[in-house]
Amino acid sequence: MGKDIARLFGIEKEERGLISILLIQSVFFGIFYGVFNITAHSLFLAKFDEILMARAYILSGLAGIALTWLYTRFQSRMRFNNFALLNLVFVMLLTLALWFFLVVSGSNWVIFAIFILMGPLNLLALLGFYGTTGRLFTLRQGRRLFGLVDTGIVVGVIISSFSIPALLSMSVSTSGILLISAISILAALIIQSVIGSRYEQLRVLSASQEKSRATLAVFRDDSYIRAMGMFIAFSVIVAFFIQYSFMAVTRERYPLEEDLASFLGMFEGTMMVFTLLIKTFIFSYLIKNHGLKITLAVGPVLIGIFVVVALVIGSTMGYLPESGGFLVFFLILALGRLFSKAMKDSLETPAFKVLYQTISERLRYNVQSAIDGTINEFAALASGIILSILGALSFIRLIHFSWVLLALILVWIYTAVKLYSQYRNSVRKSIDTIESKEDIEEENIYEETIAGTLIEITNNYYSYLDGESVAAKLETNPVLLESFLRIAREKHSIDLLPLIRRLKNSKFPADVTTRIKELEESLTSEIPVPYQNISEGIIKSESRDKFVQSLFASGNELMITDLVKMIRDKDPVVRREAIYIAGKQEAAELIPDLCDCLSVSRVEKDAYSVLHSFGKKAFDTMTSHYYRAVGNTSVRQLIIRLFAETESEQANPFLFERLWAAQRDLRMEALNGLVKCNFVPDEDQKNKIIQEIHEVIGLLTWNIAASVALREKNDRLLLDSLNNESEWWMDFLFALLELIYDSRSFEKIKSNLESATVESVNLALEMIDIVVEEAVKPRLTALLDVSGDEEKLKNLFQFYPGEIPEYESLVIDLVNTDYNRIGVWTKACALKSLNSIENIENPDFLVALLFSPFLILREEAFRILNARFNNVLEYCRKRIPSQYMEHMALMLEGKLSAKDEIFTKAGFLAELMPGIPMDDLADLARDLKYTPGLPASEDINNSFISWNADDASVDPVIRWNLAGMDSGYQGSEHSRSEMFTLSIETLITKIFFKPTLSESIIKYLETYITKNAF
Repeated sequence: MGKDIARLFGIEKEERGLISILLIQSVFFGIFYGVFNITAHSLFLAKFDEILMARAYILSGLAGIALTWLYTRFQSRMRFNNFALLNLVFVMLLTLALWFFLVVSGSNWVIFAIFILMGPLNLLALLGFYGTTGRLFTLRQGRRLFGLVDTGIVVGVIISSFSIPALLSMSVSTSGILLISAISILAALIIQSVIGSRYEQLRVLSASQEKSRATLAVFRDDSYIRAMGMFIAFSVIVAFFIQYSFMAVTRERYPLEEDLASFLGMFEGTMMVFTLLIKTFIFSYLIKNHGLKITLAVGPVLIGIFVVVALVIGSTMGYLPESGGFLVFFLILALGRLFSKAMKDSLETPAFKVLYQTISERLRYNVQSAIDGTINEFAALASGIILSILGALSFIRLIHFSWVLLALILVWIYTAVKLYSQYRNSVRKSIDTIESKEDIEEENIYEETIAGTLIEITNNYYSYLDGESVAAKLETNPVLLESFLRIAREKHSIDLLPLIRRLKNSKFPADVTTRIKELEESLTSEIPVPYQNISEGIIKSESRDKFVQSLFASGNELMITDLVKMIRDKDPVVRREAIYIAGKQEAAELIPDLCDCLSVSRVEKDAYSVLHSFGKKAFDTMTSHYYRAVGNTSVRQLIIRLFAETESEQANPFLFERLWAAQRDLRMEALNGLVKCNFVPDEDQKNKIIQEIHEVIGLLTWNIAASVALREKNDRLLLDSLNNESEWWMDFLFALLELIYDSRSFEKIKSNLESATVESVNLALEMIDIVVEEAVKPRLTALLDVSGDEEKLKNLFQFYPGEIPEYESLVIDLVNTDYNRIGVWTKACALKSLNSIENIENPDFLVALLFSPFLILREEAFRILNARFNNVLEYCRKRIPSQYMEHMALMLEGKLSAKDEIFTKAGFLAELMPGIPMDDLADLARDLKYTPGLPASEDINNSFISWNADDASVDPVIRWNLAGMDSGYQGSEHSRSEMFTLSIETLITKIFFKPTLSESIIKYLETYITKNAF
């Protein structure tokens, strides 16, 4: 039950203990406030009139200002937990003292002091509480959990308010009830000590005093923050005026202390229930459907209406106790007070959390503390002064306070309009000041880890053969330099001699310089004797690889005919060096041959690097090769990336056409390339992109509807996979939006959407409202709304008519959907889900998958057909390609176990390397070999990773000879009888084709490589 409640409110497992104790503490704070507030008003109004109450507001404001100043001053000089405990001890002792003097003497000055200190003591208690939560929660947690913690305070007020009439009916005195406040603070104090002992965040020094001074300067210089302060100030003044009028008529209606306390308890409890309901249901509806402008305005306007009604009734029917309209006047003022408090707590306070989002994090919490504390108390002081002046004038009657109140409300409405205008300006300013991706320094995982540096050199080897920029990089990166020297030494890389000679003259420590010189001498000594011609050297040389490497190191130009022969040689080492020499000689005649090498295993990375060096010269040839490479998605993806890497406007037409490629990976590659090239579409291109945005939103709408159906059926495997599909398309959508709008603003929008709170999403929608045009805005806002899927679908179905599909038909549709819309892994999961569907009337769609180029789909389709339909393999044996047929025959004969299946191996890899898309892991799983023991090193170039097949959690055996690491970490003691093995070269190549996978794979490898002596 508790877990279900935690899941409902988005509380993660490790947060449950903290949230539980904070909720309990917040309830005690709510009880403290509720009891103190009702008791103070009941005692005061039984002894004094409303005129003296106005003067008490002045003293209360002064006391609040003094205490908050002391709070800020001491907070900056103590460890926060010690300060929070001291703060609560002070509040508790002062409350106990007030109760003690009230019981002992009951004199008027004690009652006056209780009323004056009511607001300041509550403010001190809540400042300490919010200071605690602010330090315990990260920013992301705070956005999620502050609202939940706030609810505990409201619940505490409700409990205390409804308890007071019951206590009074049991003959408990009003003064005795005040003791409950002291007991509640004592309970909160005990809980605070427990929290402080458990959480280290509270045992650090608080923020310095200089930050507070900076905040005051911001109020002076920032018009947006000033507008926030003005809005809050008038909100507080209006609230005090309403309370003043309400308490004045309540005093007339309930002259006895016990009756007044009983009424205020019921009224306060009802008011807080009403507040809770509005906060829970109305605020989210208003902010999502009508925006911040209406949310800010609805409180002042609604209160203004009540004041106007009160003025009409009071002026026509009378407002004095003896008049016939007094009761109606009293009820209207009571409703005004009810809505005033409810609107402030349920609409205004949450709305300000939205407003705070556009303030920089450096100032946000200081500004919030100043507005909630200092501005609030100064406004209370101003209210007391205004009310006292009005009360001192003999010709001013109660009805006249309502006229002044109406004028204040009109000014308040004006400040609301100004505040929203300043908020829009602040949103625009925050968009304008967002740093672009190029301006942000990101961690370079390639250059800061051993695994990363090895992969960096392997995948970009051509750039290390020459060049001052590479030398400069090696001079400043010891880890990269160490990897480079090891590769050069262990692989006897003669072609690196030009760079090594350059490094010899660089400024390194003496030991490093000595090693570089020794390496130069060693490699120079390995240069074979020259031959009369290239062909003779390649044929007769005992070390063909050293001979061709020496050709590059010599720097002599070769004939194009010789280079053509070398590039077409079957030996990958000869091919690779010929590619390097073609790049060094800038032999543009060989660009077609280099394009052909993009599809040749073990030299594709080298061909890519050299083609990249040709830049725009290779555009025409690469374009022709792209159209010839039909069916080879990898080659096409590399060509698109080559166009994008030039970051040239001349690449834009080619890249733009690829946005409508048949394969979605090509579309994403082209889209990222256009963003990199700073593509600015013309009007026709912009309209095409907008149409594509509409189609992607429609696709996401279908995915959401499908997710609802899968959730109802509790198909978690397929649901998780489909959600990952939606994330992919959401990334694609945002990349499209970046093409036609400011890319920096959409980085901020996406960040706020990922926070997934009402406040952050509203800020994102405000940004969209400013940045995005009407042709896109309605569909986009409907998609990005934080409401539940069912409600979101109602809005989206207005643009894309549809319905939530039936589960059985949905699973079959997912199997048959175009590969451009749904990935291979999701289709495989859908095939797994077909096992739960009893009747499959027509298996033709499964038979078609036996011809699929994806092994995982052939395996899953075959298992279903073999289990449910007799002789299906015999029926289509003659049409299935022989290599496909051989694999299915092994499955039919039971020679392939479940551990040999792609689905199982992809799931195994997902446990080891989380964060990599399952489509990529399914592709990688084809190269994951299931063996009876450790493989022979020569079978996979002495470079492999191996895991125990029965236990995914154990450390792998790593053998990586790439950089002279002769043997890997041996891991735990366990059986080596059954192993999964994977060539590290395969992993490196996977990173080359999918750079987005680099972080996950490198971090995984680094975990184990660092356990070796390096």
